Amino acid sequence: RDADLLALAETLVDARVIDVSKNLVTSAGIETIAESAVALRDLDASRNRIGPRGAAALARLVATGTLDALDVSENPIGDKGTAALLGAVAADPPLEALALDCSDQSLGLLVDAVRANSRLVRLALCGLPFDVPRPDLVAAVAGHPRLAAVLVDGVPLRRPPSPTRSRCGGGGPESRIDVLRRRFDDLQTDVDADAAVLAQRRLYAEASLRRHVAAAHRTIARRHAAAASL
Repeated sequence: RDADLLALAETLVDARVIDVSKNLVTSAGIETIAESAVALRDLDASRNRIGPRGAAALARLVATGTLDALDVSENPIGDKGTAALLGAVAADPPLEALALDCSDQSLGLLVDAVRANSRLVRLALCGLPFDVPRPDLVAAVAGHPRLAAVLVDGVPLRRPPSPTRSRCGGGGPESRIDVLRRRFDDLQTDVDADAAVLAQRRLYAEASLRRHVAAAHRTIARRHAAAASL
């Protein structure tokens, strides 16, 4: 919670991976993280109470170029908060994975951000009020140089079909094989992207754990030294 984050502000300086999902964190707590965790690479702040102010703090954090992955989905950041985050993404920071809520009103900004960005690998969108994404979003994703996995409310975004062949393989057995190969390649790309993100998070978590253990040992040593001098 926010009070816990304020109490731990000094220990957040060296943290590279932070998971505060489902912890009733508000904008104040996120501002503490954004201001204190200067080495942060991976932040999961999903399912909290973060508002537009907190989203603006996260947008500033994204703009610093330190974050590799950010999950701020299922938070009441509103269109104003979404706009702040998408504005940071459009500046093409090194961020590779992003999950956030997006309404129909923010979809145009999302399309612009995807078109301007060249580094995202994975994008997860929540809360869209329709089943089929707009064609301009599908086209923007298809034209992105690195965006391999896009989920809309947990469902992979469908890329546009090839203009020369039917998705159903109506051109005969040979075209059906091509369709199946393309679908397999898309699935393999999604799996590879997921594996890369998970491996990255594991490395950051292990490094963060080692730093926290070392800090705890130093604190214990200082306390023992202080007690011995009494």
